[in-house]
Amino acid sequence: MDFYLDHNIYIYSLIDKSIVSAVDLLKKSVNFCYSPAHIEEVYKALKKGDSNYLENKKNILSQISKFTNDMEYLPSMTSIIIKKESPFICYERIVKYDTTQRIEIDGKHKYKVDKEHYKELCDKEKKYQNISNIEFDKIWEYEDMVNAISQLNTNMKDIIKKHNNRYENSVFKLCGVDKDLPEDLKIYSGMYSKIKDSHKVLEFIIEILFRILNINGYNAEKKEDTTISGIHDVSHAIYATKADKLFTVDRKFFNKCKAVYYFLQVDTEVILCSKENISEILMSYNECCKLM
Repeated sequence: MDFYLDHNIYIYSLIDKSIVSAVDLLKKSVNFCYSPAHIEEVYKALKKGDSNYLENKKNILSQISKFTNDMEYLPSMTSIIIKKESPFICYERIVKYDTTQRIEIDGKHKYKVDKEHYKELCDKEKKYQNISNIEFDKIWEYEDMVNAISQLNTNMKDIIKKHNNRYENSVFKLCGVDKDLPEDLKIYSGMYSKIKDSHKVLEFIIEILFRILNINGYNAEKKEDTTISGIHDVSHAIYATKADKLFTVDRKFFNKCKAVYYFLQVDTEVILCSKENISEILMSYNECCKLM
């Protein structure tokens, strides 16, 4: 059984030793895995000059290494794969291929668009102010969500054509990596079993579904910096589809991820922890894991 912890849990574990104890005990029957998204968050914080990260970079990477035994989820031309790689090696690669500026520009643009669109919705109908109260298994029945997916499917050929003609795709092709998407791609409920063996399609679909939720105000980020961080959240949601359980302390991410997984019918269980009870919740799965 594979467990995937969100980035904050690794940070909290540097102070809360009960988390370390829980992980050590669970490792007898559970595999903990990390992904490049964890390491990208470390690098992003260091580049911004976060003093906590400057002092603890080695400790954070070492903690990830210790928890996961260097087992990492990585993209491939097919499904997400598991490979043994030190977080320090992953960090060196991320520094070499720095994408933080592109992520920041993309995040700022999305924040501006989402904020303006959500304000227009709220001005038009007050019901949108309470959209985040809708349960994850009901949100896709909401008229605006249904219409958004329908409109995307109607325009999908043009969207795919634009995606496949990106300069970034040409660069990847020179490196022997094909990022082009199938021209007949459509979004529909329960499609995970059909796309799980194509990482590039899985990535594209999950990004779009999170985008639909955000732009309509469903547990959307209210600040520019958290919107930028939310891009890493989407990456975590993609990689965690490989895990049996995803643990997070971020309620907004929890709600959106639950909604996306429900729509796609991803089997991964998403579990919300408070900062104070992370170890307790982890340990609650100890007995059932022993039986696996």
